[in-house]
Amino acid sequence: MADGNFHKSPLPRNDYVSGVRAGEARMKTRILNILRTLVDDNTIRQLQERLRMP
Repeated sequence: MADGNFHKSPLPRNDYVSGVRAGEARMKTRILNILRTLVDDNTIRQLQERLRMP
């Protein structure tokens, strides 16, 4: 028989949960910034190579 806790989060609602979410958000932001930099650098290199080729 269910005791009413079936749908509850395994972590309690406290600072730890907030810290985990903040850390995940920070890592997602860092990863997106790195990917943008890589894509921009790669795009610039490709354009430079195309301009150099006759």
